[in-house]
Amino acid sequence: MAKAEAMKQAAENNDSKAEKVNIHKPSTLLNKQSVRELFAISASENIDFIESDGKCSYDWVSSNKSYHVDFAFFLPGDMDEQKSEKMYKQLTEGYLLEKDKPEQLSGLADKAIWSRLGGGQLIAKYNNEIMILNMSIIELSGMKNLGETDEKVKNDLIAKGKSIIAMAIEKLENI
Repeated sequence: MAKAEAMKQAAENNDSKAEKVNIHKPSTLLNKQSVRELFAISASENIDFIESDGKCSYDWVSSNKSYHVDFAFFLPGDMDEQKSEKMYKQLTEGYLLEKDKPEQLSGLADKAIWSRLGGGQLIAKYNNEIMILNMSIIELSGMKNLGETDEKVKNDLIAKGKSIIAMAIEKLENI
């Protein structure tokens, strides 16, 4: 709990580290430039960005495909170990169905699971922090969600998802 309190205090004091990573804005953990780099989006392509309480979204169209990346972050100060564990369990066991084909991911955060829900969803628990990453790639000609149907796209989304979560964890550790 000391880390959560320190993070809240830093944000309240508005010190230099809190300015670099504002824990109240998920876009400081996953920004537009990072999305551009991970998905190899040219500078000339437009990315729509929306941020609301605890969530940021990026959308763009390229090569007859519509892309969506949505990142939600639950503040560690909001949950102790018991609450975060309960939330993780509800999200990963109570919410995902067998048809979503959930897979445990190792070597990432304390716990992480990937499913094909909505094209691709990665839920990670790190300390008492919960991160939810949703990604989809829709083929516009057939309106087919490639993350649900194409194994190569699924594996690529998992790799990108792992990179995003690892990047977010690194930023959180440097607060």
